[in-house]
Amino acid sequence: MIEVKHVHYAYTIGKKGKRTDVPVLRDVNFEIRKGEITAIAGKSGSGKSTLLNLLSGFISVDSGMITINGKDVTGLSEKGWSSFRLEHIGFVFQNYELIPGLTALENIELPMVLKGENQRLRREKAEKMLRKVGLEHQSSHYPNELSGGQQQRVSIGRALINEPAIIFADEPTGSLDSETEQDILTLIRTLNEEKNITFVLITHDHEVASRADRRLTLTDGRLTEERGEYSEAK
Repeated sequence: MIEVKHVHYAYTIGKKGKRTDVPVLRDVNFEIRKGEITAIAGKSGSGKSTLLNLLSGFISVDSGMITINGKDVTGLSEKGWSSFRLEHIGFVFQNYELIPGLTALENIELPMVLKGENQRLRREKAEKMLRKVGLEHQSSHYPNELSGGQQQRVSIGRALINEPAIIFADEPTGSLDSETEQDILTLIRTLNEEKNITFVLITHDHEVASRADRRLTLTDGRLTEERGEYSEAK
């Protein structure tokens, strides 16, 4: 599903004539199989957010190759990446990133609007997704009328609505209390098992990482791997 080979990335600091490259990722290699939940863990500054941005096409590798869902995406244009993300990838964010002026139902519909699907189909699919994430009674509520856990459920529903093969979740429980965190992690596991969706969780939280099938840990731009508590069952 995702294959990363010999990826290097550095950012440049300093003024013209005195610029210095600061390595962030150093010869990173890994594979993520279809239907896995993989956590990419590490301390702040370890490079995990940079890696997510590379996997999402928001920044480009300095060298190496990234293949997603059978396609070499390393050299995709901005327009190519935009179409690829809409078709194959869903996103869940720590701070939910919902549109304040849209209801829960309308927020979930949004990716289908961008994809150009007709209104009747959008509404039917969004209502079904609200039931799937347990918010059928909050469809007309705006984000500020929802709890943090409910907003994250809307965010997950929005990420899933175009039926992507992969969900990238950036600190998906970082703004939640411990009880709500467990609810969201259980929902992710349920959706993974029901739909065989590949989840990549970016986290610094040991509890979140332990719930994954595999954990990839970044330290000073280098990667190590260990199995999660669910890997043996799968």
